Amino acid sequence: MFTQNIESRHGFGGLGLPEYNVGKYQNTEMNYEFLAQYNKSWGDLS
Repeated sequence: MFTQNIESRHGFGGLGLPEYNVGKYQNTEMNYEFLAQYNKSWGDLS
């Protein structure tokens, strides 16, 4: 799980309009793993 805060600023005097942006990105990931093994023997065969 993680959270990322994003902040962006553009001031006066540039080519674009002045702006201020704040964003938040959250992600949760769940991983599962399963391992099974089965052995069967019939006489001399396995």
